Amino acid sequence: QYHAVRSIGHDAAALIRSILANGGIFDVYLTPCSHMNAAANAVLLYFAQQAKDNDIDYIVQADIPGDIFVSDTDISVLFGNLIENAIDACKEESGDDRKIDIRAMLKGSTLCVTVDNTFTGTLRRTTDNEFLSTKHKGRGLGTQSVKSIAEQYGGVCRFEVKDGMFCASVMCNKR
Repeated sequence: QYHAVRSIGHDAAALIRSILANGGIFDVYLTPCSHMNAAANAVLLYFAQQAKDNDIDYIVQADIPGDIFVSDTDISVLFGNLIENAIDACKEESGDDRKIDIRAMLKGSTLCVTVDNTFTGTLRRTTDNEFLSTKHKGRGLGTQSVKSIAEQYGGVCRFEVKDGMFCASVMCNKR
């Protein structure tokens, strides 16, 4: 139970940071899409500003309907954790080729999300293959939250390093 409370606190803090950041004022604009999910759009916009501030290329191809079966809270936690981790990883990279590539769409009754980012480091894992946090002692709460949300919707998530990129893939199914 303690882990669940810590995880909720971690997710809530990330969500609150995204809502309150910059007093709601951004100088990055995404093309408005009237049918795009508002929660996803808000998180994508917030992190677009973070990427710009850190000279990280930020590529988004997203088409998530406003009335999707995934709750706004779960959308915010899912995107918030994946993109925050990607931003943090890119900040650690040297060189000019730092990028984050986000793709999200509804395919039939499955929400498919990928967040790929430049990564040349080494992943730290526990003996049972869970990620260790780069921010505190213990397991990574963000990746555990993402995994929990995927499972809640009968889906899966996968994290891998391939060709100088960290690739996170998540599928959530309508039940």
